[in-house]
Amino acid sequence: MATEPIIYLDFDGVLANFYDNFMAITGADYPHLPRGLADAHWQAYVRAGGFASNPLLPGAQAFVGTLMALPGVQVQGLTSCGGERRGTHLAVTAQKESWLAEHFGDLGLQAHIVTNWTDKARYAHANALLLDDSPRNCQAFITAGGHAVHHTGDLAHSLQAIRAFLNG
Repeated sequence: MATEPIIYLDFDGVLANFYDNFMAITGADYPHLPRGLADAHWQAYVRAGGFASNPLLPGAQAFVGTLMALPGVQVQGLTSCGGERRGTHLAVTAQKESWLAEHFGDLGLQAHIVTNWTDKARYAHANALLLDDSPRNCQAFITAGGHAVHHTGDLAHSLQAIRAFLNG
């Protein structure tokens, strides 16, 4: 590759256990809520500091440490904060920054916290790979000229796919 490859890691559903934490705080199954109900539950989640309190998914710190030890590879977070229409993007950003410092501050992981999921595609280029649990986000990143791995919960499989990209 001509320039140093970069791996972008989504937080929620890849490193952070957002879905279980959302259920614990709001009593709702986030991915299956109608939009109007999702917005109301989202507001409650943010008011409760949900993003700052998301537990790490098992193996997440070791996974990030493994990636950051790869020679000649940049690793950064790339996460969105739910969009401006909900009016919570500043609070979500602050909560995600707190979460990042608590769980990955010792590794020095830096992150881009964008307003909308569509903003992730602005980081796409030929040497960039996004690891995300959302097929929609992955497809948008690919369409914008990057590469993506749809994370389905198996960090070993995601690491294998990342290594294939790097060796590509």
